[in-house]
Amino acid sequence: MNATRRALLFADTVLIPDPVLPYLERERTEEKFVYIDIIQAVFFVLQLKVLNSNSFDMLPFFIFPSWEKSLEENDVHTQEQTMQLITDVFSTM
Repeated sequence: MNATRRALLFADTVLIPDPVLPYLERERTEEKFVYIDIIQAVFFVLQLKVLNSNSFDMLPFFIFPSWEKSLEENDVHTQEQTMQLITDVFSTM
């Protein structure tokens, strides 16, 4: 939350991936308290609502759907690039 507020000081618009969509995108059986995580994500998004007023010419932040879970599971290009990123990170160590 603080990082988003600080980034708003230096950028015109901050792009924030939707924190709720990953819970609605697919069933997350590995997590036991899913509803608590959804409520917590909505709480943090609502804290940013104060920053989105009519006094700005441009929106200070934009929450976009990223579809990350669907892409991780189904898109071959995303899977290959994820493996490449992991390989690049560990090869520099």
